[in-house]
This record gives sequence, C-alpha cells and structure tokens, in this order.
Amino acid sequence: MRLIKALAAISLVASAAGAAAGPIKLTFDGLGQADNTLMRDQYSGQGVNFFFNAVLAGDKGSYSNIGNRPSGDTVLGLVDLDPDLPAAAAFWVNIKDGFEDLLSLSYLTNQSSGSLRIFDGLDGQGKLLREFNLSNVAQENCGAFSLCTWRDIRTDFEGKAYSVVFQGGNRTMFFDDMVFGAAQPPVDVPEPASLALVAAGFGAALLGTRRRQRA
Repeated sequence: MRLIKALAAISLVASAAGAAAGPIKLTFDGLGQADNTLMRDQYSGQGVNFFFNAVLAGDKGSYSNIGNRPSGDTVLGLVDLDPDLPAAAAFWVNIKDGFEDLLSLSYLTNQSSGSLRIFDGLDGQGKLLREFNLSNVAQENCGAFSLCTWRDIRTDFEGKAYSVVFQGGNRTMFFDDMVFGAAQPPVDVPEPASLALVAAGFGAALLGTRRRQRA
C-alpha cells in the first residue's frame, strides 16, 4: 500500500508541474498588419481581446518618430480612431481565463499622464483590484526621434483579474511588452527520465514483495 501511495504522489506532482500556466506576454510584433489597425482579436488564440482605441504602431510612416522600442518594430498606440467611443481616449483588454498577481509593461508618454485600472470582471466591470498612474516620461537625448524614453512598470494586486482599462492622451501614449500574470515559482520536480527510474524501482520492489509473499 505504501508503494502505491508513493507512486500516486509522484504522478500528482508531475501532473501539477505540467499544468502550471505561465504569464501571457504580448509584444505586438509579427501580426502582419498595417499601422493604425485597430487591435481586436489578434491575440484571441491566447484568450486576449482588445476593445476600442488600441492600434498598431510600426516604425515607418506616422509612427517613425518613436525610438528605442523595447522589442521588435511594432508597439501599441492609444489613438482615438473608434467613433463608437466618444469619451476620452481609452481602450481595455479582456483576458478570458484571467491572470493573477502582476501586470508589467513598458510605456512612454510626453504630453499627458494616464492610468491603468485592473478589474476582477470582463469589460472593466466588477471590483477594482488596482489603479496605477502612468505619469509623464521626460524625453531626452532622442536625437532624430521625438519619443524615445520608455518606462518599465510592474504593478501587483490581490485576486484574479479579467480586464485592464487604459486611459491617456490621444496619440501621445504608447505601450509594449505587456505581461499579464507572474511567472509561477519553480517546483522542484525530477526530470521525466528520473521519474521513470523511480517508478521502475518502486515497481521492482513491489514485484519482489509479491514473489516473497507467494513463496
């Protein structure tokens, strides 16, 4: 019986390690779409959907004045292109399966401050879990660029979040490298080959016990 319980424990630990979900990271690169394309369901395969004034901003054309992009060529811009939202420039993100503990991202703005609000319901509804001010970032030593200084932020919260609402100045606020959720703490679990060896050892011991009982 002890051998069976030990084998069951190994199986449960291995299953838990395999099921541990990591954070969702969005870099906005490789989507193959033009500047000012509204973000909607481009990341729906990861359970993430955008609503209203979030657009792609590449490194050519009207957004070529943005330098030092944190990763790749494309960032996310807060640009009031959606006629369905007459209020101040804003967009929100729904995360279908939710996320916990942490939201991190890079942003820049040079004219107006903004905010992000994390909610425990979809569409910016439910309980407000955390509000964070996105203050102005001084743009210095940018050379040929108008905007080049990014700020990295990490904001933690308690509970499980399903949406984040962003507000800020029209065409003056940009984002990159959004990460929803914190990386799971490491679990000290043997490699699959080691698990197989341990299981084989238990199996051999169990077989030996049965043979002795028959003798």
